[in-house]
Amino acid sequence: MSKSIDKQITQLSHQLKRYINRQSNFNLTGVFNNVTNKVDSKWDVSSKVENALADFLLKSLKEHRLLKDRKRHLNMVEKSIGVAATHEERQKAVRSFVLKGTLISSAQAGGAAIAGAPFTLIETINSLNDLWDKLEIVACMYGIEPYSPLEKVLILHILTFGFAETKDEKVQAYKAIVETELLIETSTLSLKEQSHYFDSESLSKNASHIILKPLVTKKISQTIPLIGFGLGSLSNGTMFQNCLRIAHLIYARRYLVQIQKQKSGIMQK
Repeated sequence: MSKSIDKQITQLSHQLKRYINRQSNFNLTGVFNNVTNKVDSKWDVSSKVENALADFLLKSLKEHRLLKDRKRHLNMVEKSIGVAATHEERQKAVRSFVLKGTLISSAQAGGAAIAGAPFTLIETINSLNDLWDKLEIVACMYGIEPYSPLEKVLILHILTFGFAETKDEKVQAYKAIVETELLIETSTLSLKEQSHYFDSESLSKNASHIILKPLVTKKISQTIPLIGFGLGSLSNGTMFQNCLRIAHLIYARRYLVQIQKQKSGIMQK
């Protein structure tokens, strides 16, 4: 069984690393460059949105999750996989959750395009907030509480990895994920000490810079006449799917590592 777990952990790591060399499934850089030139005359996208993203990410890192939100996450887990699920059942449930979340996100983006919804800052932040919430649920589905300061930093790095467009950005994001996972595993820091361990403001600004172009491009693409439905649906689904799949691989790997440690401890006794 131990060798089987080792093999699964290795496979999950290989799948994660493939995202580093994977090109964006849907590149809207041309749309971004052309459309934002027109939008900039009315609204400074490159600065105002990036600042708003940084503020949202900083708030997400520092805010305590309300008890009602934690209960909602746990209810979602119990509804999806029960309380005594095997690893295979968990993976199946998470893959179903990722697919459903991607389809819903795509449908919402397409619906906004059909309705002629304008590109708004509030809608953009709400979209990212919804994705953050789904990432927390994926963690909970693997028995991990994603509410400590270090766990929140990990979610931030998952977002960055999922939105990153260049190989260098992906390499740095993956490195940050591995380092944060190691810190979570070995740290004896209290919650208060964790909250001061990282420069949250700097992390938020760096992440917002990477997330800015693909996220804003997706929102702008929804407003393009005739083709906005298709562009909005596809780009929205692709980005959400990337982040959720990456989260699934990361938390599945951590879950297996914990099982491996428990089995090793039992065998040593």
